[in-house]
Amino acid sequence: MYGLCGGNAARASREYALRFPGRNNPSANTVQAVFNRLRETGLVSRRRHRERATTENVNTVRILDMVRDDPETSTRRVGLRLGISHQVVHRVLHSNGLYPYHVSKVQNLFPEDTAARIQFCQCWAEENPHGVHITNYQHEFSVHVWMGLLQNQLIGPVILPANLNATQYRNAARLCKMSAR
Repeated sequence: MYGLCGGNAARASREYALRFPGRNNPSANTVQAVFNRLRETGLVSRRRHRERATTENVNTVRILDMVRDDPETSTRRVGLRLGISHQVVHRVLHSNGLYPYHVSKVQNLFPEDTAARIQFCQCWAEENPHGVHITNYQHEFSVHVWMGLLQNQLIGPVILPANLNATQYRNAARLCKMSAR
């Protein structure tokens, strides 16, 4: 716009407003400042971004050095020590192919402890039946058994076929009635 308006910042500002009515209109001072910055530095944006990139490069070296020296350190601790946010630390680590993790400390187990560990598990399961954690369920059954209770009397057991159809169900129901007598 500045070049189109013959170097007149005020006219460039007005022309911008006409061509792009939905956008924020830069003032004539802003247009002039951007043109001057472009002419002097070759950049449209402020120098601050170049300085930030330089600072991030210095921080990158410092971050990588700290993580190399202490791989178990946290991103928050590194950020606090360097006076930067932990998100910057995360970004630097990721851009260098590193990913923070939390160390899980566990006790070492020796092969000669196997019998004692098995005994402990069995004892614990007997003492704490609610401590059992079911991880999966049986989806296929090979034996189907039916039992019932009628007036305090146990009926059955009746062994049912693995693949129960209508005819087999009626036969099983007859068996159940006969065993109830």
